[in-house]
Amino acid sequence: MASVKWEAGTDSTQLSTELNSLADLGQKIATSAYDNTSGLYLFADVEWHNASLGYTPSAGAVIELYLIRQLLDGTANYEDGDDSVAPPAANLVGVFNIRASTSAQTHILRQIPIPPDKFKWLVINRTGGTLPSSGNTVRHKPLRYQTA
Repeated sequence: MASVKWEAGTDSTQLSTELNSLADLGQKIATSAYDNTSGLYLFADVEWHNASLGYTPSAGAVIELYLIRQLLDGTANYEDGDDSVAPPAANLVGVFNIRASTSAQTHILRQIPIPPDKFKWLVINRTGGTLPSSGNTVRHKPLRYQTA
C-alpha cells in the first residue's frame, strides 16, 4: 500500500521592493504571476517578513493577503484586484497579525489552496502606518501530495 506524503516546491520571493513605503490602507500586487500550470501544486505556505517597521503598529494591526487569479479563459488578464482596484472580499486568503512592536517580524500562513493556473498575491497594509522603505518580503513555498 502506498503512503501519501508532502512534496514541497521551491520557495520564492513574490513581493519585495514593491512593498517599500506602502502606506496604511495601501495595496500592492505582485508584478509577476506565479505559474502553477505545470507544477500543479495544491497549496502554498506564504511568509510575511519585515526587518523593522520603524513605528509601533496599532493594536489589531494586520497585513491582508489576497489571491488574484488569471481569468478562466486563459488570457493574460486577471480578476479584479491590483494596486488601485480593491480585490473582492472572497479573495482574502488570510491575514498576518502584526505585533505592536518595531522589531523584525515573520509570520507564515499555512496550506492556502492555490489554483492550477497563473495567479498573483496582493497585500493590503492595515498596520496604522507606512511600511519601511526596505526589508519587507512576501515569500511562498508551493506544496502537493506525492505517493511513495
